[in-house]
Amino acid sequence: MNKVLFLIKESEEGGFVAKGLGVPIFTEAESIDELCEAIREAIECHFGE
Repeated sequence: MNKVLFLIKESEEGGFVAKGLGVPIFTEAESIDELCEAIREAIECHFGE
């Protein structure tokens, strides 16, 4: 199993942003729960299921 690390920050406009470290994945959401789901979806989209 491979791991992808993300840098998560609060956005200046509100909500949160996540940037993959070492991979070109970036996503954002209004809450941490939504961000976790957005990260899962972005990983599936980038690497396939």
